[in-house]
Amino acid sequence: MWRFLFALMSSVLFFAASLMAQEKDIAKGRVGLTFPTTGIIWHLSDNIALLPNVGFTYNWAGYDSNSSTSTGKGLSAGVSLRFYTREWNGVRFYLSPKYAFNRSTSNSEIVVPTASQRSSSSLNSHAIAGAWGLQYPISGRVSIFGDIGVSFSRSGNSSSSSIYSESHSNRIGTTGSWGLILYLK
Repeated sequence: MWRFLFALMSSVLFFAASLMAQEKDIAKGRVGLTFPTTGIIWHLSDNIALLPNVGFTYNWAGYDSNSSTSTGKGLSAGVSLRFYTREWNGVRFYLSPKYAFNRSTSNSEIVVPTASQRSSSSLNSHAIAGAWGLQYPISGRVSIFGDIGVSFSRSGNSSSSSIYSESHSNRIGTTGSWGLILYLK
């Protein structure tokens, strides 16, 4: 599997180098915000864009009947590149390698008159994906986009209450994204 991923990434980098040789620098330096996945798109050249994103979550729940509480925190970070390959009637077609990292933790405490129990768990996952998609400008500052592809992820989960447990899993599946880009300059 790792040989396949290395060959795929090498092919993407070779493809990027050939696109950079053909670039026109029309959109170089153009920056925008992406929605609904909050992120940034930064055009390094006319044919290459960088899309970093970060997300945070925090959950808290309290139950008065038995003084129980539950909290959860999460962090996600990712980066993808867009290699624009063709343009037809304003629609730009692209290839996009992606990497994402997610970490989430949760803690809970259950208190009853005779005893209390605490538990915690954490989950880490790494994912790589390759997608192909299209982007269409609605106006000079607004574009819509959508892509679909395949992904591979590896995650590790550990939990403890009265017994500590740990598990790992691998997943191959599909991925997709869609949204709106609001260009700032």
